Amino acid sequence: MKKNRGSYLSLIVLATALFLITGPIRKSKAQAYHFTNYSVEHGLQFVFVGALYQDPQGYLWAGGYGGLSRFDGSNFTHYGAQKNLVNHDVQAISGNEREEIWIATLGGLSVIKDGHMTNFLVEDGLLSNAVNTVYSASSNITWIGTENGVNIEDETITSWEYNDELFSHDVTAFLEDSAGNILIGTRKGLAITNKIGSQKPFIPKELCEEEVTTICQDKSGAIWIGTKKGLCKIYVESQNSQVLVFEVDAKILNDREVTAIVQGPTGNIWIGTSTGLIRYDGENYEDYVIG
Repeated sequence: MKKNRGSYLSLIVLATALFLITGPIRKSKAQAYHFTNYSVEHGLQFVFVGALYQDPQGYLWAGGYGGLSRFDGSNFTHYGAQKNLVNHDVQAISGNEREEIWIATLGGLSVIKDGHMTNFLVEDGLLSNAVNTVYSASSNITWIGTENGVNIEDETITSWEYNDELFSHDVTAFLEDSAGNILIGTRKGLAITNKIGSQKPFIPKELCEEEVTTICQDKSGAIWIGTKKGLCKIYVESQNSQVLVFEVDAKILNDREVTAIVQGPTGNIWIGTSTGLIRYDGENYEDYVIG
């Protein structure tokens, strides 16, 4: 598969990762905005897509309630119980420099390497079989978020030494920012540590009551935090892996659950919510609805 399909696949990201598409999308104000939609009739094995990952070869991996599918630009290949997927309810997908695909499910963790799938459960070191999220950092460490805390994989799976510092052990999201900090989203706020996890986490008190759903950094360095109650933008400064400054912008979209955030190639921030899709161009917010 050619890598130049990236812009084409980004349409699928907007059309499937942010919310379930069942029809054409239109702007709430004026003319239609055209998306390319894929669903069961095109070979996708499930109707709700909750996780996406594009690997270095350009393949798009999609996960949801029903398993895992890989899209090559034309066809879907499904991975379910017949291919040893540990559980059918996929929550997150990530890849690393070892060309492994990591799949977080509510029944354990699966890893695809050279076409073979290996599964990990509590008996293999996981803190819980309910894995909410998985993230591969630049240090080649894989961060695993479960409902009972953080695991770290660096050749072996171990429990993160600072789990007891978190306000909630139910971990929902990870992001490595451009400064090398690891941001950890939980059901009760955010924690920040260094990229190898050796630093006691900094806990921003401003977000301690927020249930974090997703994290994204834009090209300016600002970090967008999606929560069950809306969206906020933060700025983190650090030196020698120590957080020095933490600033929170005014909260945006209060009382609207944010499910996904991505920045497009032109700089627009696309925000998936419980009620639809929002585009932010740096000055204005514009709603897109199913219709």
